[in-house]
Amino acid sequence: MSISLNGGRTRLADFFLTLTLLALSLTACGPDAPPPEQAIGNLVQQAQDAGAAGDVDGLLTVLSSDYHDIDGRDRRKMGFLLRTLFARYPDSVVLVRGLAVTLISDELANANMQVFVVARDKASSAPLDLDGERLWMRLDLRLEDHDWRVTRAQWRSEQWN
Repeated sequence: MSISLNGGRTRLADFFLTLTLLALSLTACGPDAPPPEQAIGNLVQQAQDAGAAGDVDGLLTVLSSDYHDIDGRDRRKMGFLLRTLFARYPDSVVLVRGLAVTLISDELANANMQVFVVARDKASSAPLDLDGERLWMRLDLRLEDHDWRVTRAQWRSEQWN
């Protein structure tokens, strides 16, 4: 079961892109802060927990005020999308594999990863009627007031060249 949106992507793909995007902001980068790669790994787990709890506001805090994605969504539109998708897919599993962080400077970074998602539509009555998605994602991050924030996101269903 797949629900088509613009460009052929599914709502489920957008949902899990959003969860992963929000997972990849870094926490404080003071002198005792872990290296960026470790902080991102820790934060991915924290974001997955927030996603499982349906904590939209908690997830949105990792986006920069000037965030935008490949579909032109900003923070406000992403909040609306998250609320809609959490209502439709209340139970989901997200796995991030192959996370690779590239530091461009002290204030800029990119992250690439593969994301696997399995979820069940709330309207489905069959327990095994699951929807699945595999995405390759690229994120641009910027250090803002000692916290990393996601400024841009790109994703696709095929591996990047």
